[in-house]
Amino acid sequence: MQHKEYTLNFFEICLDNRAQHKMKADQFIENIGSLFEKFDNNIKNKLAPFIQFPHKCMYDTHSLLSILNDIGFNAIPKSPFESKIDDIKNIELQNRTVDAVIIEGEKV
Repeated sequence: MQHKEYTLNFFEICLDNRAQHKMKADQFIENIGSLFEKFDNNIKNKLAPFIQFPHKCMYDTHSLLSILNDIGFNAIPKSPFESKIDDIKNIELQNRTVDAVIIEGEKV
């Protein structure tokens, strides 16, 4: 029982830290163990993307903007279908924009 209690406490701490913006969204997903499982076997590691379906990444608007601006993009948050791309409605699907972080940027 101790292991379950520790796991729940750790998860609650992570959620609390994330809610208070003490932990970045990408750190949260890594801390709760939602990335690909690592194996000692190199073949299993190479096959992981085909047989495991964890989150590969998770960002909120603040953390993604920070990363993009740090690496030289002029990035700003956008609403669905608000874009400099003229035919964005022909490219993006409406259902993929629900609760999505939408950012558009240009390399400066």
